[in-house]
Amino acid sequence: MRLASENARLENVLFQRSVIKVLVLTMFSYSSVQFLSKRVKFVRDLVREVCGQAPYEKRLIELLKVQRDKRALKFAKKRVSSNSFVPLMTFTYCPTPSLQLGGHRRGKKKREEMQKLLQSMRKAQAAS
Repeated sequence: MRLASENARLENVLFQRSVIKVLVLTMFSYSSVQFLSKRVKFVRDLVREVCGQAPYEKRLIELLKVQRDKRALKFAKKRVSSNSFVPLMTFTYCPTPSLQLGGHRRGKKKREEMQKLLQSMRKAQAAS
């Protein structure tokens, strides 16, 4: 019994077509995605310190200051992008759910990050 790829090659030889190359797909290892290296963490912290927060992150902090956690999550889901190559025009606020840029987990992660930032700001203010 011949495999489909063998049949395709035989057919290509008989009808003088170009030979089809069979691609062997390899699985991408997601284990490296979970861990953040020291260098990447250092560079991200440095950029955050120099550039500050994005406007949507500032609004998230304002929502968290007035205890609007659920609203902050909804806002974060609409603003946090899952793709870094999305054009800047798509970052405008759009109330339709079909144009949401991020997911639930990504929104929760961003909200937690902003809560930690807010706590550290309050702690620094109390210390001074």
